[in-house]
Amino acid sequence: PKKNYLLLGSASPLLVKQSSDSLAGRIGFYPLGGFTSNEIPSEDLGRLWVQGSFPRSFLAETEEASMLWREYGVEIKYSNAPKTSKSMHTVIEDLNLEKLIVNYSGKRTYHLTEKIIVRPFSEVKKGLWFLEQ
Repeated sequence: PKKNYLLLGSASPLLVKQSSDSLAGRIGFYPLGGFTSNEIPSEDLGRLWVQGSFPRSFLAETEEASMLWREYGVEIKYSNAPKTSKSMHTVIEDLNLEKLIVNYSGKRTYHLTEKIIVRPFSEVKKGLWFLEQ
C-alpha cells in the first residue's frame, strides 16, 4: 500500500543534496517557519511578539508554559553517540537557552554538559519529556 510520510527537522546542505539525488522525484523540501503576522488576528499581534511565532509557544495557555518552549532547544542527531559541537554551544549562547535536548536513536539518557542533555527518540512520546531531568 502507498504510504505518505511527513518528516520535520533540519539537515545539512550536503545531506539535503544526497537525499535529493537518491530520492529524485519522490522527495520535496518545504521550509516551515512559525506563524506570521498575516496568520494571526490583529488583537494577538502583541502576544506573537512576546511569545514568539512557533506554534507550541504562541498557543500555550499561560506565559509560564510559553516560556518552556522558548527556553529549551531541541536537536536531532543521526549519530548513535552524539557529542558536543561548536554549533550546540553557539545556539545555547545566541538563543539564551536553559537546556538543549539532543534526540538520538539510542536507548539511554545522558548529559553532555550541564545544559546539553541527550535523550532517546522513545522519550518524545511522553509529551514534555524534556522537563524530566
